[in-house]
Amino acid sequence: MSSRSRLDLDGAGCLVTGAGQGIGLATARHLRARGARVALLDVDGERASAAATSLKNGAVAAGVDVQIQVLG
Repeated sequence: MSSRSRLDLDGAGCLVTGAGQGIGLATARHLRARGARVALLDVDGERASAAATSLKNGAVAAGVDVQIQVLG
């Protein structure tokens, strides 16, 4: 077992985009399993909410559309 797999994130706060499904959801599950409090963000708020519910305590959800803009 590598030291990375034993990482303790107890009480850390994490934002995960695209967390309603796929890699984002898998990442949120991994972080939550290591004790992090996780905010699941997804363009589909209902999907993010269902995913957060599946993670139980320590997870919240929000529907967001993250965009990068170059200013200047």
